[in-house]
Amino acid sequence: MSRRKELNILSMILSLLYTNIVLIYHLTHAAETVINDWRKMHSDYNQIKFLKVNAIFSKSLSTRIAKDLKNVHESPKIIWLDGELKVKFHASHYDINEEELNKHL
Repeated sequence: MSRRKELNILSMILSLLYTNIVLIYHLTHAAETVINDWRKMHSDYNQIKFLKVNAIFSKSLSTRIAKDLKNVHESPKIIWLDGELKVKFHASHYDINEEELNKHL
């Protein structure tokens, strides 16, 4: 997929969403389990959209996100954006836990 097409798709997705967005990068098994369990516990809460970003295969998309979000973290595993696309939480590895996620719900 071309860089231009990736950026157009991202722009379209983000412009259509008015809810909270959680960008998920490559997670450790433990962090992925925390996210999946947390999502199941809050499955009735549909104000959060989860988007997986493959930073290896979509390097230009990942780079654009980092640039647009002012590099919130050197190697984020999750970035949670509010309805205005402002970063409200970002974390890596063992900082991804149910308590932290619930604080931002």
